[in-house]
Amino acid sequence: TPSFIPYHRPSSRLCSRHLKAGPGSEQSFYNYQNLASVCATSSTMLWFCMRTQSSVRQIARLSSSSFRPSIQERSFRVAIIGRPNVGKSALFNRLVGKRQALVHNKPGVTRDCMEGTANLGPIQFQVVDTAGLDDGVDMQGQDMDYSENAPQKKASGIGRWPAHLLSSALSNTTEIVKASDVVLFVVDTRTGLTPLDHQFAKWANRLGRATLLVSNKCDGNTNELEAAMVHKLGLGEPLYVSAEHKEGLSELTTLLLPFALRSEPLTPVEDSLTPEEALLPRFAILGKPNAGKSTLVNTLSQDSREGMPPLLVGPEPGITRDPINLTITYNGERMVLVDTAGLRKKGRVISMGDQVDIATSAASMRKIKEVDVCLVLLDASRQDQLMHQQDLAIINAVIDAGKGLVLVVNKSDTLSEQQKHRILKTKDAMLADRLSEIGQVPLVCVSGQTGEGLANLMETALEVHRRFRFKASSNVLMRWLVDLKRVGVASRLSDPTLKFARQVDSAPPTFVISCSRAEKASGPFLAFLRNSLRDRFGLDGIPLNIHVREADKKDTGKKVAAGGRRKR
Repeated sequence: TPSFIPYHRPSSRLCSRHLKAGPGSEQSFYNYQNLASVCATSSTMLWFCMRTQSSVRQIARLSSSSFRPSIQERSFRVAIIGRPNVGKSALFNRLVGKRQALVHNKPGVTRDCMEGTANLGPIQFQVVDTAGLDDGVDMQGQDMDYSENAPQKKASGIGRWPAHLLSSALSNTTEIVKASDVVLFVVDTRTGLTPLDHQFAKWANRLGRATLLVSNKCDGNTNELEAAMVHKLGLGEPLYVSAEHKEGLSELTTLLLPFALRSEPLTPVEDSLTPEEALLPRFAILGKPNAGKSTLVNTLSQDSREGMPPLLVGPEPGITRDPINLTITYNGERMVLVDTAGLRKKGRVISMGDQVDIATSAASMRKIKEVDVCLVLLDASRQDQLMHQQDLAIINAVIDAGKGLVLVVNKSDTLSEQQKHRILKTKDAMLADRLSEIGQVPLVCVSGQTGEGLANLMETALEVHRRFRFKASSNVLMRWLVDLKRVGVASRLSDPTLKFARQVDSAPPTFVISCSRAEKASGPFLAFLRNSLRDRFGLDGIPLNIHVREADKKDTGKKVAAGGRRKR
């Protein structure tokens, strides 16, 4: 056992709770191989040796053993909490390795809880970013009423939050903390401690979860007096980090190591699954503000949220800020739903919105490129007109991105049966001129509040997703070309002569057609080919990419005669 004391050790709270097991214990640091790989160059390893009564030589001798699961095969959950504007979202983005959450110096930007996968050195875990804890809610009692008419509700001006959302946000944070293995309580070293920090520190202690105190924004200009005051929270020795400059993460890896070693192994992916089968369908919920997107997502995911609280909803427009990814199971099929913020007119956002509104709209538009099918919500409660100019702008953005499209008339519980029938009867005429590029777009009437029509919606969305992943062999496409020549619709002298067709990509389906006189392939001729493909294979609701090139000798030899046999 080393006879000297290292310069750093985890807090006494972490020691007494998680490091009481003896050397070689099943609950202690049994994975010496990964422990040595993490702490081989850090003096913190010496503290681990002293605590577990193991020498550095024992760790080196046992580091070659592979009878234990590695850290990469295990996972646990970490919740990030704290008052507004202390850098929780910046730390979350640093841990997940990408800009997933919106970051702004304005408090109250984050509202819904967001989950991501963090890879910190050899440790992999689930991390959840939560909303900033506001003093608009009284937290003196642990089991309090979170309803809108609760007596502790009072208005707050932080981030223009509606008062009833503060109780819902605290309820979601409490649910996340209780379902997590460890909590990172983040404070701001620059501004120092506030009465709000002390209040929430007492609240976090009552929840009974292992809590690590993280003092953020320690970028070299920290006041020593302010740093010393952080100890007064009673959460043990703080860990000084700077999420913006990526400082202090190695010490955080060491502190999270015990939780990785005692966590349950991850479920391995079966080797028999192909990459196509392992890829889950991804659907984005788009629409104007206050169209009922978050309510619809909550109704679809209420039975399979997999440990995540419901999204914040309310009558006020613009509640959702960050795009939220939720993995749900609907009728035995796993899929990913992406709830986005309401999209307003671009000119109005730039002229009247602030930087947060601009970043929110940009994040929602980026999500269109990451999904397979977009569900565009139309508000049925607007009596003047079902589809407005902004709805068409959202639909055009989906078409330009090359994604599948499903139109959803939400709040159909406000419509009568005659009105629903009239909408379904006139939808083809309404969309014929505006959405002719992707064929007959499916339209479904639903109610996110009551759950009416959700089964039909998911069946339609999955069907459009299957069309989006459509694949056809060259033989099938050649039969389609033969039929076109047989009926004589593609044999005009002014049109190219079709020789060979093959599919080169899916999602969306992309075809390459070899022909003679390819320079004569006009826009109406390509539109004719797209419509013919849709009629033949039932590919409505998705974009089709057709590329025409001049046929060479190799393609000429593949030409199929009318009988379906290759010419010799």
